[in-house]
Amino acid sequence: MIIATYSGQLIDLQDPKMHQIQMLDIAHSLSMQCRFNGHTHEFYSVAEHCVLGSIQAENDGYSREDTLGFLMHDAAEAYVSDLNGTIRQHHPSFMALEESLLHLICERFEIPPYNEVMVDIMDKRMLALEKKVAMANDTPWPGVELPDPAEITLSFWTPQIARGEFIRRFHALTE
Repeated sequence: MIIATYSGQLIDLQDPKMHQIQMLDIAHSLSMQCRFNGHTHEFYSVAEHCVLGSIQAENDGYSREDTLGFLMHDAAEAYVSDLNGTIRQHHPSFMALEESLLHLICERFEIPPYNEVMVDIMDKRMLALEKKVAMANDTPWPGVELPDPAEITLSFWTPQIARGEFIRRFHALTE
């Protein structure tokens, strides 16, 4: 399972090397991937989701480590793409691959352990906001309980802006 990345890396997903993991590849790929498989009324990227959620976490008083954790929680999707949660749960091998890649990414960029419970809560708060603002309608999803939405404004950045904002946010949280 070899993929080619934006920066020209050829990565064997079954045996990725740490030096092949590049921030530019992560930011670029996430900026080009639309949330909800593109079922939004405007282009809204995974990169914008991660940046805005990390800002919301910071506004809520979470630690720098947790805020960085939210920024990077979807980073493995740069290499394996996003798979809808209702499908993902039926594919444990995909989940294991994604988890392994995320671990390698965190090791590569020396991202300290973060509060995964907070990341899950913030992800759901962002989902509640995105469902309300970015989806074509606000149809209830059976079996999905969402908390109050995040209190941040979606901007519907272009991929170029999202890529730059993701990289800028990463540097702001790691320097």
